[in-house]
Order: sequence, then C-alpha cells, then structure tokens
Amino acid sequence: MDNSSFISQGKIPNFASREIEGDYFSPENSATHFLISPIARNKVSLFAIFIILVFLIFIVKIFFLQVVETLNYQKAAEKNYLKTQDSNAPRGLIYDRNHKLIVKNQPKFSLSINPAQILNDENYEKNWEKAQEILKTSDGLPTSNERVIKKKISYEQALLFLSDPLHGFEVIIESEREYLDNNSMSHILGYLGKISEGELKTNPSYSLSSYTGKEGIEFFYETQLKGDSGLKKIEIDKKSKQQKIVAQEDYVPAKDLVLTVDLDLQEKAKSILEKYLTSRQLHAGAIIILDPRNGEILSLVNYPDYSNSSIQDAKSWQKIVLNPYYPLLNRAISGLYPSGSVIKPVMALAGLEEKIITPQTKILSTGGIRYGNWFYADWKVGGHGLANIFDALAWSINTFFYYVGGGYGNFVGLGPERIAEYLKKVGLDATTNIDLPGERKGRVPDPEWKEKTKGEPWFIGDTYHLSIGQGDLLVTPLQVAYYTSLIANYGTAYQPHLVQKIVDPQSSETNLVTPNIQVKNIFKPENILVVRQGMREAVQRGSAMNLSSLPFTAAGKTGTAQVSYKQPHAWFTGFAPFDQPEIVVTVLLENGGEGSALPVQMTKEIMQYYFSRPE
Repeated sequence: MDNSSFISQGKIPNFASREIEGDYFSPENSATHFLISPIARNKVSLFAIFIILVFLIFIVKIFFLQVVETLNYQKAAEKNYLKTQDSNAPRGLIYDRNHKLIVKNQPKFSLSINPAQILNDENYEKNWEKAQEILKTSDGLPTSNERVIKKKISYEQALLFLSDPLHGFEVIIESEREYLDNNSMSHILGYLGKISEGELKTNPSYSLSSYTGKEGIEFFYETQLKGDSGLKKIEIDKKSKQQKIVAQEDYVPAKDLVLTVDLDLQEKAKSILEKYLTSRQLHAGAIIILDPRNGEILSLVNYPDYSNSSIQDAKSWQKIVLNPYYPLLNRAISGLYPSGSVIKPVMALAGLEEKIITPQTKILSTGGIRYGNWFYADWKVGGHGLANIFDALAWSINTFFYYVGGGYGNFVGLGPERIAEYLKKVGLDATTNIDLPGERKGRVPDPEWKEKTKGEPWFIGDTYHLSIGQGDLLVTPLQVAYYTSLIANYGTAYQPHLVQKIVDPQSSETNLVTPNIQVKNIFKPENILVVRQGMREAVQRGSAMNLSSLPFTAAGKTGTAQVSYKQPHAWFTGFAPFDQPEIVVTVLLENGGEGSALPVQMTKEIMQYYFSRPE
C-alpha cells in the first residue's frame, strides 16, 4: 500500500500524543512512519498572490527609478556641472638693485554672467534685481553670450557675490599690475596688454583672457615673469556654489626680477631732465647712466613718459597717441639723432690707430677750411690757432677733425671708408643687445650707401660732415653711452643690461646675470689713454669746464648737432672718477641748443647726487 492511499484512508498516527522516538526514523521504518502533514489549498493561493505582488512592486520600482526619476536626476545633473578654471600664476615681481619693490600685483575683481543660465532660472528676475542692488546699477539684463558685465568691481561687492552666489553670476579674480615708480621707469618696465589672436596661435599655453607683456621688461622677460598656469575642475551646484574640486593641477610660480637700475637715481635723473626741459620750453630728451665696469644700466630716463598703469584706459591711450612728442618712444634706445661732436673721440681714436695723427700733431685752425666754392666752418670765428689732439677734444675744434677725416692740401685724411670702418668697430651700425625690445641700429653712411640709398655720388663735403658727426650719420643715445664706456674702461666694453638677478620666489634660487664683454683690445692702450686725456682736458679747460668744480675728477665731450630749421640737439657724454670710472653719463636734449650749456649742467647735478650719497 502506497502513501497516498494511506493518507486517503485517514490512518495517521497520533503525533500529538506521543514522544518522537528514534525508531520512527530508522531506515527500516522510514517508509511507513516518516509522514508530511498536508497544506491547505487556500494557503497556497495566498502565498502565490504574495509572490506576484512582490514581483510587481519590484517591477514598478525599477520602472519608477529608470523612467520617472531619470528626468529628475537629469535636471539635477544639469544644475550640477563641472567648471574648468585656469589657475594663473601670479606675475613675477620686479625690484630695483637695492631690492626696492617697483612692480607688484593687486587683486582685480570683475563680474561675469551666463545669460542662458540666468534666463533658464525661475528666479532670474529676483537674482538680477539683487545683482543690480550690489552693483548699484539700473542696467537691463544682457541677452548675449557669456560676458564680463562689470570690470573692477570693489572688494566689498565681490565679497557679497562670493558669500551668497547667484545662479549664472561669477566673480572673476585676476591680478592687476601696479607700478610704484611715479612713471620714471615707464620705458624700462613697459606694460601689459590683452593677448592678440596672432600671439595666441604661437603661444597655446595662453587663453583669450590672458594679458602679456607688450613693451619693456614686461615684454622682454615675459617667459620668466609669466610662470605656467595650473588648472582646476570644480563641481558647481544649481546655486553656483562650489561643491568640490574634482581635479587640480597647480601652477608653476613666476620668477622675480632684480634690476640693475637704482630707483632713487632714476627718479633724480628724471626730475633733473624734466626741470631743465620745462624751464627752457623744450619737449624731449633722454639720460643714460651706466657702470662701465660691467655694463649695468643704473638709470635710463626718457621724456616725455607715460603711466604704465593707465595705458589700458581708452582716454589715457588716446591722450598718449595724440601727444605730438611721442611719449611711447624710448628715445634712449630707439631715437636716432645726428651725433654732432660727441663722435670726435672715436674720430681721434681712428686717426691715432691709422697713424694719421700722433699726440704731437698740430693743425692750424683759422675758423674753417675752404674747398672749391664751399667753406666748412669752425664754431669759433677766427679759429683756435695751432691745436693738437688734446686741444681739439677739449675745445671741439672742427678744423682739426676735418683734416683727420677728409684731409686737406698735402695732409691725407682717413677717407669715408676708413671712417665708416671705425664707426662700425664701436658698434654704430648695430644694436648693443640691451635687454629691451625696440632698440635700433645707428646709421653709418659711406659712398656705397649713399649711391644705393640716394642715387648720388659721395662728395668731399660728405666726408667733412661725417668727420664732425653731421650729415647722414645717426646714432642712439645708448650707442654714445656704449662707446663712452669703452673709452672710460680703458678699451673694454660690456653689453648694457637692465636685469641683475632672476629669483625663484619659492626656492630662493638665484641666477645672476653675468656681465658680457663685447669689445676688448680693438684699440691700442696708448691711444685710449690719449683720448681719455683729451676728454679730461675738456673738463679742466675746455667746453665742459663747468664740471671742473666737482670734488672729484671727471672727463667728457660736448656735442651740438645741427638739424634743419630748428635749434640743434644738445649732447654731453662723460665719465667719473677719471682714473677709475664708476659711471658714464650721456645726456641728449632734442633741440636743446649748445651741448656745452644745459647738458653739462645737468651732468654736474647728476654726478654730484651720485657721489654725495651715503654708501
């Protein structure tokens, strides 16, 4: 009998009245005694319904999460977005040689908006009203693409926007250059400007909002002053509040510069130049002061100057551009002028080197020389009488240098080709390679140049004019200072430079700029000594005698360069102390008259100031 019939007959042992004993589970009894109680049909149905309900709930939940809630999550995700932010390195600081701060960075705040985000925000009108209240403006809401709507907002305004962000509004924090030199160093430092599209193509590390050096040190040392930008990826919520920084790459700090310039001397030189120009109703000039022992520029002054800080302002820019005296022109390195008699020390060296003259050579000055129908005058009516090289340099005797350059009668001069050769030896056909942009070469004329440029032959008059620094010869004030340093430093000339040290502000690692000798031993030492002595006698008894009252020895050469229909340009170039020179001073006054007048007096004041200061 099988189990089913057994169950159907109701023959079920009474488990409720007995103990469960082991014999019920023995193998031989298992077939008859191991029994399962029946499950009611209604219970099975309830259980099936329960399983189905759980399954349906699970399906509905999945549908809700994947279909319904997806839209909500998507909207939330759209309001939480990643923002990429450049982390610009603060621009390098600039100091003078005594570590006085000249250029620093000031934080600048601007307000930017994304109109698309604002207009999609249900609270945009309320937010815009709040922004108007902070900005104190009644302007309407911009409707174009993202833009800077307010430049140079105050720190207090920026703080209000940062502490309680408005959706679609962003405070842009940048640094602005602040120049602390009272405009005296405008042509040295230069200025910053917005990067152009052309510059951006060649400099992919910049962005469209980047500013770069446009002139001066800011331009020449852009790589060192810029540093390398970093990058931040920031998660922003729907209220424009920062949630977290997702990724970050730190910037590489910029380098600081220590200049060779002495700021106190620079400002003193500027005040002297400005004083003398305005007192005589003159409009332009330049002063260069350098150390002949290493080429360091101690001062480089131009007038008129400009404000580095306000050059980005449209009104200031227009005023600068419309100024007829070209404030942006760096006259010291880019202005080209006839040299006048400051070229005569080089002519003297050329004559001595070529044995055209000796220290004993004497030439009779009677007021000038006549060649055919032409008369080439000396500046002194009646002349200077018999004169040697020392007299000629002391009193700037034209006749002596007419002989040296072009010859006269039986006296054979250098001729134009050899004059040009020596002018090029001292660098007048090239730049000095100063660490500033915009330096110009001088112009050294010769017969080939004149034929090619003017389509005219060279005449003896051209040679005579060239011999005294007139005609087509053009030089920059820096070139004059450069060859003066060569004479002052006994025949050795260093490359002029404006940066003394490049400093890493984090590690304090310092790279010193090594003085670079550009010219050495191109003239015989004995000839250098002769010319130096002639320049010394210009101070002792000649055209620069105003310097003789200084409590130290000085030497120099005056120059008066004729120009058409105007007053001549006035020059002086010299050095001190005579035996062991520490400074070279070169002064140029456009249309300033006689070189023996204002430039000598200005040099006297500069040297007095320089050597009277405490160590």
